[in-house]
Amino acid sequence: MPSNNNDLLEDLDQELEVKDAIPVSKNVHATLEQLKKFNDVNIYGFLLNPDPKHPVAQVLKERWSEIHYLTGEKVMLVVTEAPKEWSDNLKNYWRRKLGDDFKNIWREWQKKPDAGIAFQYMDILALHNKV
Repeated sequence: MPSNNNDLLEDLDQELEVKDAIPVSKNVHATLEQLKKFNDVNIYGFLLNPDPKHPVAQVLKERWSEIHYLTGEKVMLVVTEAPKEWSDNLKNYWRRKLGDDFKNIWREWQKKPDAGIAFQYMDILALHNKV
């Protein structure tokens, strides 16, 4: 049991650090390369929504933190909608997790992908599924 609020926050931060959700990159292959960096992930999920005005897209934008923390220890969720705003906690989490690659990947995540990017991801994943 933590002895004070700082200990509690540190314990929570360590517990939450094992959850992951990332936005797609404009470059499908760049995202697939990013996924290779996460050796501890067992399951990859993709929420590929081609309509940025769809209610699902709005939920993703507005509830990013909750989705990020719900993914679990071994699950990486890749989504077509980035959050409206990145919290400092999430940004710091990714800075620690990505290390030297953070700056380039972060820059890529800030670019809004075209709505059709979901179809490009679906095409690539369908090809891999046939192998």
